Amino acid sequence: MQLPQVPPLPPGCPWADWAPPNIKWCEENLCAWITAPANTYSNLAYFLVAWLLWRRARGREPGGLLALYPAACAFLGAASAAFHASYTLFFQFFDYLGMFVILALFIVLNLQRQGWLPARRVRVVYVACVAMLSGSIPALHAIGFPYQLLIAALAIAVIVQEVVLRRTGRAAPAYGWFAAALVSLFAAAGCAALDITGCWCDPTDHLLQGHAFWHLFSAVSLYAAYHFFERIASGRAPLLE
Repeated sequence: MQLPQVPPLPPGCPWADWAPPNIKWCEENLCAWITAPANTYSNLAYFLVAWLLWRRARGREPGGLLALYPAACAFLGAASAAFHASYTLFFQFFDYLGMFVILALFIVLNLQRQGWLPARRVRVVYVACVAMLSGSIPALHAIGFPYQLLIAALAIAVIVQEVVLRRTGRAAPAYGWFAAALVSLFAAAGCAALDITGCWCDPTDHLLQGHAFWHLFSAVSLYAAYHFFERIASGRAPLLE
């Protein structure tokens, strides 16, 4: 995967002295504190999901890692907004940290559902996964590897886990929310692909951008994924014990 060349910000702009990220999405960067308005403000979708799930969780008291989910969505929204506002490698790291926090949560919970991870080790393994994934970003950046592929690999891993769970008799109570999460994720990935390939690209449009729709659709996917795991928990699956 060859990413487009990353142009620097013009000298004198607020973030011009910071190291740029490894990717340039379609939206042109303004010489302002918010360099990409569409790709920045679309992250409000993650905050909306975080608020909705926080309200839902009140009184239900979800245990284990699932209790972290609303805060994780809010962190992702803040980190992604900071990245797109600044167009910097520094905040791009935190954007990826936000994605790792959520994707590692899915993977670890599924490992527990598979019976491969005892409850007492869930938190330790989760923290180790997030630390390992985050620590890989500087190394991958140094060798020029497009670490966007790491997110795709983790998402595929979650899907494969669910297929294995179904085939080994550990299926979820229902798969409606999983299907909704999957459809939304594919829509998000499609929008991102159209953006980065230039198929959907008007650099001067600071309202509608393909990557902004990645944020919107992926937020919907995260909302559906929470409901999927919540239903598993309500079925007394071991992941929240």
